[in-house]
Amino acid sequence: MRKGFAGLAAQAETILKAGLKADPFSGHLFVFRGRRGDLIKIIWWDGQGACLFSKRLEKGRFVWPSTADGKVMVTATTEVLALRAALADRDGQLAAAEAELKSRDLLIEKRKHQLAGMRRHRFGATSEALDQLQLRL
Repeated sequence: MRKGFAGLAAQAETILKAGLKADPFSGHLFVFRGRRGDLIKIIWWDGQGACLFSKRLEKGRFVWPSTADGKVMVTATTEVLALRAALADRDGQLAAAEAELKSRDLLIEKRKHQLAGMRRHRFGATSEALDQLQLRL
C-alpha cells in the first residue's frame, strides 16, 4: 500500500461524502488493507486531528470480509470476534515465548553448575567458599 496520510484521508472523505452522507469528524474508523493482506492502515478523527495507525504482520494475513460494493459496515460483534482471534494468536505466541524463556533459564542454570564444577576442579573446594562469601557481601 503506497498511499500515505493525505491520500487515505482524501479517500475516506470521498467515501463519506459520496456513500454514507456522514460527517468525517464523527468518529468513524476507516480501515484500509494492503493488497497482500499483511498491512492495514487506519484513519480516525480523535477530536483534535486525524490519526493514522499502521500495522504490518510478520506472519499471516488480516482476515477481511468480502465486499460487493467496496465498503463494509462492521458491528461490535464482528470487532469482538476479530479481537478474540487476534488475542488467541497472541496467546499462542506468548506461550511459545514463555517456553523458550524457561528452556533458556534451565540452560543458564546448567552452565552455572558446569562452571562451578570447573572451578572446583581447577582451584579446589575453597573456591566455592569464596564464591559464597562474595555473594553474601
